[in-house]
Amino acid sequence: MRKFLITIVVLNSIIWFGLSSLVKADDYNTAVIGHVISETIKNTDIDTSYIIEQELEKLALKEENVLKFLKGLPKKSIIIPNRIINFVT
Repeated sequence: MRKFLITIVVLNSIIWFGLSSLVKADDYNTAVIGHVISETIKNTDIDTSYIIEQELEKLALKEENVLKFLKGLPKKSIIIPNRIINFVT
């Protein structure tokens, strides 16, 4: 039983420290997380749907298949939650 517990602790530490070195947050992610935490501490309402829409738009504009149909950045984006993202050029 003791060997089993030691093995579990060693494996968990290897996985924890191994994965933490692979995943790094950039300045944008750090800023968004910091903003959400500060607004939560101040007890103000955060429009999470707006944050999610902006993140979806950012991810969609990085896709190669989307970029080949757009000529530059879109003027407007229309997001229907759980359905579709439309870009108006």
